[in-house]
Amino acid sequence: MNHRTIPIEDYQKLPASVTDIKQGCRDHNRKFDFYCLFHNEPCCVSCVSEKHGNCQKLKSLQEVVEDVKSSASFTDLEDRVQDIRDLIDIMITEKQDNKESLRLQKNKMITEVQNVRKIIHNHLDKLQTDLLDKLENEEKNQSKSIDSFIEKLFEMHKHVEEIYNDLNKTKQHASDFQAFLCIYKWNQTIEKEEKHWMSWRTNQMMMS
Repeated sequence: MNHRTIPIEDYQKLPASVTDIKQGCRDHNRKFDFYCLFHNEPCCVSCVSEKHGNCQKLKSLQEVVEDVKSSASFTDLEDRVQDIRDLIDIMITEKQDNKESLRLQKNKMITEVQNVRKIIHNHLDKLQTDLLDKLENEEKNQSKSIDSFIEKLFEMHKHVEEIYNDLNKTKQHASDFQAFLCIYKWNQTIEKEEKHWMSWRTNQMMMS
């Protein structure tokens, strides 16, 4: 029957979508006795006379609702609800998997970037060490070469200084004959030192 009374404990377990449905006609304040298959709505006796007089698909409400929970339409609705629920669950799982995959991919990329950064950092450290070692060795070699050259210059300066002093002493104390005899010897010595100086000067200019 369409107006069968149910226990209070069963009623309390009903969802709001069911309990909110009016069990009688709002317009006429009467119970529903019929169901219009054309308009897909229940109706009372007054509704039938006012709005459904020409409806040919009008059935007794008791006939329509009898065994509805075991009907094909109810079973089909259950299947459709279950199917869409399963599809939603599958989609949720897929999206959660996608999210986890993104997280793993992000962490993998972070690790790869950190590894590349470490490799680059180590490579730069090695380049820096090699460059500093090269500069250090180059400085030592150049300093050694300069020290050797300065030593030669000091030796040359010593020889020239000796000639310079001898010339002054000769000019002050020797006779013209003695000075004349020494000029040739000193010219040879100075010419030799001049050639050395010019040779070294040329080499220094080519190296700079």
